[in-house]
Amino acid sequence: MFIAVTFFNKSLELANNNNFTDLISNITNRLAATYYEMKNKSEALKWADSSLYMAIVRNDIALQINNLLIKAAINRDNGNYQQALKSFLKVLAFQKSQGSSLGLPAILNNIATTYSYLKDCKNTIKYAQQSYNLSEKNHQITYSVVALDLLAKCYAQKGDYSKAYQFSRLYEQSRHHIFNEDRDTQINTLSAKYKSEEKDKQIAIQKLNIEKQTSALKRNNILFIAFLVILVLIVTFLVNRIMLNRKLRKAHELQKQQTELIKVQKDEIEHYAEEIKSTYEQLQKLDKHKQAMTNMIVHDLKSPINDYINKL
Repeated sequence: MFIAVTFFNKSLELANNNNFTDLISNITNRLAATYYEMKNKSEALKWADSSLYMAIVRNDIALQINNLLIKAAINRDNGNYQQALKSFLKVLAFQKSQGSSLGLPAILNNIATTYSYLKDCKNTIKYAQQSYNLSEKNHQITYSVVALDLLAKCYAQKGDYSKAYQFSRLYEQSRHHIFNEDRDTQINTLSAKYKSEEKDKQIAIQKLNIEKQTSALKRNNILFIAFLVILVLIVTFLVNRIMLNRKLRKAHELQKQQTELIKVQKDEIEHYAEEIKSTYEQLQKLDKHKQAMTNMIVHDLKSPINDYINKL
C-alpha cells in the first residue's frame, strides 16, 4: 500500500507540473481509495474532497460517485450517519439519472443500513423494500438477502411479527439459495481444479514420456552416430591398410627389381673385373716380355758399342 501511495504521489506531482487536470482528479481519487483501504480515514477524506471538487468542475459523474461513496463510507464508519446519508442520496440520484438499475440495490441497501443505525425503521423499510424489489427484478440475490435481513429486523422492532416472519423466511430461503449457489460454485471450482490437476498430471506424464522418448531418441542417435564414426574409422583404416599394402607390394617389387638389377650389375662388374684382371695379367706378361726383350737388345747392342769404343 505504501508503494502505491508513493507511486500515486509521484504521478500527482507530474500531473500538477504538466497541468493534466483530468489525470489529477483521477489520481486523487485513487489516493483516497488507497488511504481508505489503509484505514487512514482522515487522509482518505481529504483526497476524496479534493477529487470530488475537481469532478464537479469537470462534471464527471462517475468520478463524483466514486468520491461520494468513499466519503459516505468514511462518515458512516465514524458515526456521522447524516453526512453519510447525504453522500449516499446524492449517489442514488446520480445512479437514477444514468438510467441503469443494476447499481441501485447496493446504494439502496447502504441508505437503508445507515437509516437502521439511526433507528429510523420507516426509511430503513422504504429503501430496503426498494432494494429488494429491484434485486428480485434484476436477479441480484446477494443484495436481496441484505434487504430482506433489514426488513425482517425493522418489522420485528416495530412489532409487526407477521411481516418480520415473512421476510425472515424469505431471508433464510435466499441465504440458503446463495449457500447452495456458493456450494455449487465451490463444488464446480473443486471439480474444475480436480480436472485441471488430473489434466496437469496427464500432461506431466505425457511430458515425462516425451522426455523419456526424447532421451531414448537422443541416446539412439548418439549410438548411431558413434556406430557411424566407428564404421568410418574402420573403413578408413581398411582403405589405408589396403593402400599401404599396395605401396609395400610396389616397394617390394621395386626392391626386388633393384636387387636383380644390382645383381646383374654386380655380375657385370665381376665380369669386367675378371676381364681387367686378365688384361692386367696379360699386360704384366707383356711387360716382362718387353723387359726381357729390352735387356736382350741392350745386351746385344752393348757389345758392339763397347768394341767400337775400344777401337777408338
